[in-house]
Amino acid sequence: AAYEAKLADTRGLLFSQLQGMRGELDARVMKLEKRAEELEHALQEGMFVEASRPTDEVLAQLANAKKMLVALEEKGRTFAGWQELFGMPAADLRRLTAASAEWEKRHGLWAAYHEFLTKQQAWTSEPFASVDVAALLKDSNALLKQSYVADRQIGDEVSAAFKERTSEWRLKLPVVEELGNPNIRERHWRKLFGELGAPFKPNDAGRTLTDLQDAGVFE
Repeated sequence: AAYEAKLADTRGLLFSQLQGMRGELDARVMKLEKRAEELEHALQEGMFVEASRPTDEVLAQLANAKKMLVALEEKGRTFAGWQELFGMPAADLRRLTAASAEWEKRHGLWAAYHEFLTKQQAWTSEPFASVDVAALLKDSNALLKQSYVADRQIGDEVSAAFKERTSEWRLKLPVVEELGNPNIRERHWRKLFGELGAPFKPNDAGRTLTDLQDAGVFE
């Protein structure tokens, strides 16, 4: 009888400890979800929704946010393993899922915007003779579509700025395509600058789209 009583006490102690561990795990899961919710909200404000912010700076902060998100996801997997061990149902980490989706959305927008601005800078500042016009047109149209999709799905200040910039650039593409005709010769450039009433520099290997814009080719 004494043995059975001791065994019952031991079982009761183990059960009590298990219940305590389950309660502690529940608390940790709630804390994880709270941190995920805070991260989700942080991604919806500040520099992440301000179009005036430099894209590279925002992407750097998004990379930091991703590290935080990965750490939370690792904890979530660890907690799921403990829950299985303790015979508990898997927690519905909906705030963590929402934070992950928010990060993907924000990163996709800023990465595409950054790609466009970077490529546009290269297209307009590098010698036009070295620019792959076919690739320029292809990439421009792809990024234009991305900007419209992003603005339709997100509809904030950043997506609007992205769409506006790509839309403005699209208006120049027909002229860019004509200027990129491989059959254009020096005499054609001379005639073009003459018609624009702009100073002409013969055999200018460093001529850029910005130079051509300054000459009034897009007007």
